[in-house]
Amino acid sequence: MRTDWHHHWRWANLMEGMEERFGLIDAAGHPVALWCGPRRRLLRLPTGAAYRLDYFEIDPRHRRGSLGLFAFALAGSRALELGAQYLVLGALPPVATFYERAGGARGAVQGWNAARGLIPFRFTKEALTRLEDLAGGFAVGTEEA
Repeated sequence: MRTDWHHHWRWANLMEGMEERFGLIDAAGHPVALWCGPRRRLLRLPTGAAYRLDYFEIDPRHRRGSLGLFAFALAGSRALELGAQYLVLGALPPVATFYERAGGARGAVQGWNAARGLIPFRFTKEALTRLEDLAGGFAVGTEEA
């Protein structure tokens, strides 16, 4: 991937040691979306089980299009697959509106803190279900043999 907001993250280093590692690859074999989290086990929060998304990145060439929402919808689907009641993440301030438009709510999450400088977000099970429906609604391209 070309860059990210901090211009010093190296995805190979970030994903090392993460149990949950996912990506979308374009037809040329280049990553266009990556996301990861530290474990397959859910966080046990006072309000229910939560999937923690630690990193989510879209290739800058594909930002502001539908790819970012599609990739995030897949991450939300993964949370539901694991039985999560919530998805929690810390957002960089420049992308907070993306998460709001995707159905997330800003604000403190009881029993969990976002890293310093990040905005805490919570996606309820209802928001995750809407994302899962959205992911399933994207058109699937076909290749002719």
